[in-house]
Amino acid sequence: MHLFTRSRRMQPATVTEALQLTVQITEHVRSVTGTEVNAWGTVLSPALGTVVWSLWVERLADLIAAN
Repeated sequence: MHLFTRSRRMQPATVTEALQLTVQITEHVRSVTGTEVNAWGTVLSPALGTVVWSLWVERLADLIAAN
């Protein structure tokens, strides 16, 4: 089992819009790849605006196929 993650830090002035876009991106990736991609972010911390996408795959070949 492998965990694949990617993160991005949004601009503090546009956190609300960036989080809305994060939901749209996550749904799009799910529909295109057919995999269960999750997004999560931090709130009430110095890392406000950091969003992480994560995906579990059984084999690396599954990740390559989703890419």
